[in-house]
Amino acid sequence: MIRILICVIFSLGSLGLVAQEVTIRGKVTQAGNNAPLPGVSVVAVGTTIGTITDFNGEYAITIPGSVNQLRFTFVGMRTEEIEIGARRVIDVVMAQSREELEEVVVVGYETRRKGTITGSVVTMGSDKIEQIPVASFDAALQGQVAGMQVITNSGAPGASASVRIRGVSSLNAGTSPLYILDGVQVTAGDFSAMNPNDIENISVLKDASATSIYGSKGANGVIIITSKKGGLNQSTEISYRTQYGMSLIASDRFDMMDTDQKLDYEIELGLRSENDPDLPELRQVSTNWKDELFYNAPMNSHELSFRGGTENTTYYITGGYLYQDGIQYRSDLRRYTARINMDHRASERLKIGINVTAGYEQDQNPVLSSNNVFNLSFRSYLENPYVEPYKEDGSYTSEEDGLSWANPIEQLDLNDQSNDDLKIVGNIYGEFNIFEGLAFKTTLGGDFSDFVDYGYLNPESYWGLENNGEVYRLFSRSFRLTNTNLLTFTRRLEKHSFSAYMGEESISYKNEWFETEGYNLPNNIVKVLSTTSTPGTAWSGNISEYSVLSFFGNASYSYDRKYFADLSYRRDGSSRFGPESRWAEFWSVGLQWDLAREAFMSNLSWLSRMKVRGSIGTTGNYNIGNYEHQQLYSYNASYYDLNASYPSTPGNPELTWEKVRLTNLALDIQLYGRYGFIMELYHKLTMDMLSDVPYSLTSGFASGWDNIGKMLNKGIEFTTSLVVLRQRDFQVNLEANLAYNHNEIIELYGDKLEVPPFADANWLHAVGRPYGSWKMVEYAGVNAANGERLWLDEEGSPTNKFRVSNARYQDKSFIGPWQGGFTGMASFRGITLSAFFSWIYGKYMLNNNRYFTESNGQFAQYNQSTVMLRAWKEPGDVTDVPKVDFNNYFDTRLLEDASFLRLKNLTLAYALPGDLVSRLKIFRSLRIYAQAQNLLTWTKYLGFDPEYDSPYELGQYPHVKTLTLGVDVGF
Repeated sequence: MIRILICVIFSLGSLGLVAQEVTIRGKVTQAGNNAPLPGVSVVAVGTTIGTITDFNGEYAITIPGSVNQLRFTFVGMRTEEIEIGARRVIDVVMAQSREELEEVVVVGYETRRKGTITGSVVTMGSDKIEQIPVASFDAALQGQVAGMQVITNSGAPGASASVRIRGVSSLNAGTSPLYILDGVQVTAGDFSAMNPNDIENISVLKDASATSIYGSKGANGVIIITSKKGGLNQSTEISYRTQYGMSLIASDRFDMMDTDQKLDYEIELGLRSENDPDLPELRQVSTNWKDELFYNAPMNSHELSFRGGTENTTYYITGGYLYQDGIQYRSDLRRYTARINMDHRASERLKIGINVTAGYEQDQNPVLSSNNVFNLSFRSYLENPYVEPYKEDGSYTSEEDGLSWANPIEQLDLNDQSNDDLKIVGNIYGEFNIFEGLAFKTTLGGDFSDFVDYGYLNPESYWGLENNGEVYRLFSRSFRLTNTNLLTFTRRLEKHSFSAYMGEESISYKNEWFETEGYNLPNNIVKVLSTTSTPGTAWSGNISEYSVLSFFGNASYSYDRKYFADLSYRRDGSSRFGPESRWAEFWSVGLQWDLAREAFMSNLSWLSRMKVRGSIGTTGNYNIGNYEHQQLYSYNASYYDLNASYPSTPGNPELTWEKVRLTNLALDIQLYGRYGFIMELYHKLTMDMLSDVPYSLTSGFASGWDNIGKMLNKGIEFTTSLVVLRQRDFQVNLEANLAYNHNEIIELYGDKLEVPPFADANWLHAVGRPYGSWKMVEYAGVNAANGERLWLDEEGSPTNKFRVSNARYQDKSFIGPWQGGFTGMASFRGITLSAFFSWIYGKYMLNNNRYFTESNGQFAQYNQSTVMLRAWKEPGDVTDVPKVDFNNYFDTRLLEDASFLRLKNLTLAYALPGDLVSRLKIFRSLRIYAQAQNLLTWTKYLGFDPEYDSPYELGQYPHVKTLTLGVDVGF
């Protein structure tokens, strides 16, 4: 009887507990316009139970009856804690917070509230780069940040981008920014082996107040990448993402001759007789070689992640797979990635953690894809249309059948070229809270890479005939170890807030590589190096190391959240310089005034934010070879039949740091909580530039490194964001940025006013002109009387003689001074449409392709552009194409405006409403989307694509437009 009674009591108790669960519903809106707020976090205070509002601002949450409060949080809004009482429907109106201190930004070696930062820092959330179908995340940054120019160099799978922040800062010592991933320095070229969807946010540091704490590495700006983490007391969230898509050529401005046009052109030039017996048969052939060598390429990706945490431990674990085929025949990328981030509070004072990402990449490349006659892009427009790739029996055609060179399809089928890349980046840390406000943190980070390049030339292939086959191997291993020790102090007393840190950092880097090749392969089956093959000439290798030791400190102060000051100092020593020139010091001062918090501004309800920021400071650059300051000997020479050595590097013991002094002034305004505007002015002077300088040949050396000259970058940047429309079910937002950078070389070396970057260059470094200025003979058209080409001489008068001495500056550079981007987004009841455009203006490239396709008869044996059909033929013809004289020249006729406007990304997405998802009880969230990358391009440039970070284009791998469908599911 007693047992029955106990069971009844427990059963009633259980029923009581079930009965005590209640469901609260409601809607969250914004004060002032009553617009719904989607994405608001709703948490039962004292528990881990929570939810978020759907697109209509509505929520539903089931909680124990013992819970007394709900907490509502949203970025930019004041947090609200509401008593529940007996209510089951709770509507909440959230007011905008004028504090703007909720968002935390990684700056230097610490995190700060966004509103307290005195430097020029732009932070992008994961939404800016997630789901964009690019293998290397830096390509997704294009047009996102004012003053940061991003140009993707190729459409090949996994191709990285060139990134410049506020112009070119150096002639020869590197212009790429410093990349920091979770506190570890990484190399931009390795981004293709990392998963962009693992990134939580990216901070771009542009001025001295933000970058000088990195001293020797911050001259070109700093990009800090923070990966995703779990949350304390967060139930496990499982996410699965997949994409399927197709890539094709983004733009194609080549209009080549068809079969009849080309044959008639050859007859006109006397290259073929009108009575050629092969003409009838040739006219029956019409081959589009671009269709033969390029094709629509598939891609797909899959990703699974786990995110959550307990009371003391947080975790984020993910794995991913990407396959991206290239539009060129025999080019593709396979990538496997994994990441684990874990933080654990071992005690009240000690916190430890680990962040590790690994990526393995397999990349197949078209064999001999460099800029030469075998290049596939080159062949696609130079091969004649009256030649077929295959014979009637299915075998390959050859030079005997009229091909210019060996059949490219056959060569790609017979030969191989590929590389494998293993990339591991991670760190472990321990943080000890000595007492309240004082903490010590030590971090050990590593950046490891193994790279293998493989090449095989079949002995039966055209490329392998010379050496009876060839196998090539290159192996490279690099490892960068970074140890950082940091002591931080924070204190707040009423209206005064003070924080400081001091630290020590050591970096050691080692790279070793070797390469070898073997000839005379025994057959066409063996594709590996073996003792049966003859050693080639490329048996070589190298080991290279450098180290950096740094001491640094930072102090920041604020009063009443109105006035902010920030001071930084760093002292760096690098093994790349001699003992007497090894050390350099860098510093910065930053100030900020928050006018919106002043009493005299308090009555301006329309003013949400108004800040003035300014900074000045220095940074450095040491991106040169590891031993340029030393006098070195090489041992790869011979004297008769004896080994020999010779002086190979002159050395310069006085070689020292390249320094940059930066000044920045900014105004940051927001009106009505929906119209934001930031304007920044900057002045950036590079001094003691590191450059390879020519020597007198009587010294025994052609050149050596030295500190020379000065270069100036100055400009203005605008960033704006506005909520165009915000109604109950409909919202329209617009974001845009624009930047202008004036680059000027102030001084070179000695009495030099101009120097070419290499021999016979058409662009030069010149005092008083921007980096990459074009100096060419100016094309003046065609003499209608005789069809001869005309150029301008030194006095600006027409002449029919081409002389290099008549070259003049064109006031044009291959680096565009104007750049920007803008995004429009509209959403309606879970449907979102966004369009992102990027653009560059004032960029000029030499279209080297046209030198061959508009060759004036010089290369008439290959296919030519239809432009040549407009060539002058008789007196009185008015045309821009001269008569055929079988000579061609590099003049301004080939210099083209490569400015462009590109629809970089167009996305249409639908997210299931939260109430429907909760009723289905299958998954936590579901989003379906379709997107197009590089969908439309507007440009005057006549090549494959204007988006190359190079003064010339010759057979570049074309950029691609990618169409994808994707699904994101949360459990």
